[in-house]
Amino acid sequence: MTKFRNKILRDYFYIDFSFVWDFKNTFLSPLILQSEQINL
Repeated sequence: MTKFRNKILRDYFYIDFSFVWDFKNTFLSPLILQSEQINL
């Protein structure tokens, strides 16, 4: 039971993390670059 639950959690977090990473690279990177340019 514990192994099964851990596997689900690991798979879920891996998927979630990769989604967040894609989102960050796709959307946040341009925004961060823009805000840094504005601050400069």
